[in-house]
Amino acid sequence: SADGITAGTSALALADDGTLQDAAGNDATLTTPAVAASANAIAVDAAAPTVSSVEISATDSADTVTTDPLIVGDKILVTVTMSEETTVTGTPTYAIDVGGVSKTASYVSGSGGTALVFSYTIASGDTDSADGITAGTSALALADDGTLQDAAGNDATLTTPAVAASANAIAVDA
Repeated sequence: SADGITAGTSALALADDGTLQDAAGNDATLTTPAVAASANAIAVDAAAPTVSSVEISATDSADTVTTDPLIVGDKILVTVTMSEETTVTGTPTYAIDVGGVSKTASYVSGSGGTALVFSYTIASGDTDSADGITAGTSALALADDGTLQDAAGNDATLTTPAVAASANAIAVDA
C-alpha cells in the first residue's frame, strides 16, 4: 500500500558465522543508504481478486436481450464482476437454479478483464414458476486444472453474492 519497497540503513546483515570481506580480508561496512518507497516502483500485491457482483440476464436465440419468458434455445447469461482484472485458465462454471433444478452455466469470455461471462442455454423441460433464476454463494467453481488469478498470481476468492429470484425478472417456460 506504500507504493514501493523500503529499506533502512541497517538492512544488510550477516548470519552469525558469516563474513563479507574484500580480497585483502578487510571486513565490509554493512551500513547501506536508506531506500524510500518513492525511490522505486516496486509494490507487493498480496490481495486476491474477489467477486464484486453477479448479474443474471437473458437473450433470445438471436442473442437479443430479452425480458420475455425464456423458451428452448434462449440463453441465461451470468456476468461475474471481479474486483480486479482476472485471468482465467481452464473452464470455470457457475451454478444456477432454474425452477428448483441446478443447472451449469459454462464460461464464455472475459479472461484478462473484470467481467467474466457464463452462459446456459434453455433446454426442453426447463421451467421456473418463481419468475427468476437464483444462485448461491458457492456458485462459482473451477475445473480440476483451472485457475482465476490476478496479474500477481493471487488466486481469486470464489465466494459470490447470492442472487435471489426477486433480483431479476427472468421467467422460464420451455
